[in-house]
Amino acid sequence: MSKKIVEDYRSLVYGRFDYPIKLRELSFLTVYEIRQDLGYSIEDAVIMWSVFGGLQSTMRP
Repeated sequence: MSKKIVEDYRSLVYGRFDYPIKLRELSFLTVYEIRQDLGYSIEDAVIMWSVFGGLQSTMRP
């Protein structure tokens, strides 16, 4: 949805972005390592993973 808004020449925000950055979701291993560095519990790692990358494939467009 937001990609259509940015790339549509009729949009108010068309041409305002110099370089788009494509971000991918984080793997659980990455989130687990971040959790260790920050001192969070394993439960917090699961919560962080669900926010930053734990999207089920059936939920993806």
